[in-house]
Amino acid sequence: MKNQRDDLLAFAKVFDDKLAEIAQQFETPLFLVRQMVRFFRKQATSEAYWRSWGDLHQRLSWKFFQLHKAIQDAMK
Repeated sequence: MKNQRDDLLAFAKVFDDKLAEIAQQFETPLFLVRQMVRFFRKQATSEAYWRSWGDLHQRLSWKFFQLHKAIQDAMK
């Protein structure tokens, strides 16, 4: 059980570091990058997905699609 916890925490740290790099690269607040990660968990057919899409697109403007791709790549 302890080994699994340690592995999970190590993975979370690596992913968190990647998100921080993306935020810095795109000069975007980290909280918006994290919101984009949560956006990926929504079903594309849900109203919540499209509300999040609209909100993020409005806040990020031209960066939206570039951040979307960078986060997708980081999640692989």
